[in-house]
Amino acid sequence: MKSPATLLTAAYDKAKSGGWIEFQDLLLNLSCDDDTLPPDYVLPQIPQLTKESLKSLDFDVDFPDRLPLELERAGFVNVRREVFKVPVGAWPPNEKMRYFGLMAREVLVELLRPLASKPFQSLGIPQSDLNAIISEAEYAFDHIDYHIYVEFGIVYAQKP
Repeated sequence: MKSPATLLTAAYDKAKSGGWIEFQDLLLNLSCDDDTLPPDYVLPQIPQLTKESLKSLDFDVDFPDRLPLELERAGFVNVRREVFKVPVGAWPPNEKMRYFGLMAREVLVELLRPLASKPFQSLGIPQSDLNAIISEAEYAFDHIDYHIYVEFGIVYAQKP
C-alpha cells in the first residue's frame, strides 16, 4: 500500500457508527520452528529480499505492524490483531492443515514469480540467481520433511 493513511481516513469516513473494518495480510516471513529446514537454505532470505525490494519501489512494508496503532489514530476502537501460523506444503499430518499448507504453497509460488520480475530485479540481483531462489523455494515447499510456515495476520476494528 502506498498511502495507508488515506485509505484509513476514507474507510473511517465511509463506515457507519458501529461498523467494522478488517484487514488480512500474508506477513513477510517464512519460518520453521523445529529445525527441519537446513540453516544454510535460501528460503529465510526471501522475506528480507521482498521487504528491501518493495521499499525500493516506495511501498510501506512495515505498515502491517503499525496497522493497529494507525487504526486507533484514525478513530477506530476495539482494535484487535491476530496472527496465525499457516503451514506451507503437504507436511502437516492433520488433513485440514495439510489442505491449508497446499493452498499456502500455491499462493507463495505464484507470488515469487512476479516478485522476481520487477521488485527483486530492482535490487540488482541477476536473473540466474532469481531463478535459483525460486527453484530452491519450490523444492522446499514440496519437501515434506521441511516444516515451513508463514504467518497470516488479521486486524479488525470498529467505528464508534
